[in-house]
Amino acid sequence: MMKRILSLGGGVQSSCLIYMQAVGLIDFDYSVFADTGAEPQYVYEHIDYLRSISPRPLYVVRAKHNLIDDLARGKMQMPALINDGKGRLSKHCSDEYKVRPIHSFIKQNENYKRGDKYEIVIGISADEQHRARLTKPPFIHIYPLIFDAPMNRAACVAFAEMHGFRLPRKSGCVCCP
Repeated sequence: MMKRILSLGGGVQSSCLIYMQAVGLIDFDYSVFADTGAEPQYVYEHIDYLRSISPRPLYVVRAKHNLIDDLARGKMQMPALINDGKGRLSKHCSDEYKVRPIHSFIKQNENYKRGDKYEIVIGISADEQHRARLTKPPFIHIYPLIFDAPMNRAACVAFAEMHGFRLPRKSGCVCCP
């Protein structure tokens, strides 16, 4: 059986997926938020709120080092948007401080064995579908706000308001451009 796990960013779209699960419209086994060590305080407060309403467990994971400490020690360059060679811009630190810690947690939490596969639910909405990427096992990204229940960011906000959920402020670490 394939596990379905929400990669939680704490912003409007990924919060909407928690809200959709809370009202029974979507399901996943648990959520994982990767803390860079450089999130604004209100993001941590919102993650606590999401944990309080989520019908499934919500975990917070961290990289071996936090971004602020690595910047201070010169082990990491200041985050910047870089071209990935395919015309897309990405933040070079996302892999180190977000993606890898989540993947490591899932493998540990699930007692990963070669051949296991996981659906990673990603909160990218229909108006940002250019950000969606094809992935290979074991972590197969799925985009419910693009393909299952197409919603743009405004629709996610409207959904939260209609159901009486809190609207998150802008998520993202304090170093992010």
